[in-house]
Amino acid sequence: MPHRYAKIKWIRFKRVIKKLARSHSSAHDLAFGVAIGLFIGMLPIMGIQMLVAAGIAAICRVSKLAAVLPVWISNPFTFIPLYGFNYWVGHKLTGMGPTHNEYRQVIHEIPKIMERTGFLEGIVESTKYFGSMGLDAVISLSVGSLLLGLILAVISYPLTMRAVVFLRVRRARKRQARHERVSKVIRDSERMFAHKGKKH
Repeated sequence: MPHRYAKIKWIRFKRVIKKLARSHSSAHDLAFGVAIGLFIGMLPIMGIQMLVAAGIAAICRVSKLAAVLPVWISNPFTFIPLYGFNYWVGHKLTGMGPTHNEYRQVIHEIPKIMERTGFLEGIVESTKYFGSMGLDAVISLSVGSLLLGLILAVISYPLTMRAVVFLRVRRARKRQARHERVSKVIRDSERMFAHKGKKH
């Protein structure tokens, strides 16, 4: 089931990317939106990531859809290894909080909490449960998440710019080639009818 879910999400993701490239937003607006979404997606604020990303995109006047989509980098299938790595980085930098193994034991309990409760209640209870590790753990996770989110955002901006430009140029070339083929068919048809008209 998880593999099938991931495949469906990937297919939808590709469709949305193509729609984004075909939108009227500039390559800058799309790339900036993606950078915002990836940065927010790395932060441990599941449940409000989409709202935060859309709000920042609106303030910056860039594509809200491009900002909302990448926040799904953190989802029910990825948040444990993702936030685990973020914590490991933050713990290495700050030296604060419990060991990485102790952190992993705690974060593996969060899906069980989410299963026992509703979505919103699960987010609240999971936040409280993680908070029981102490402020040092929160600081380490926050530092790692902010740093890696910033790095990912900076890297994604030029890559997204190039991808959008590439897709738009390729689409324009295909449109031009299609137009030339149709024009050729029309010209050939006109010549054929003109030739038959001369015979008659």
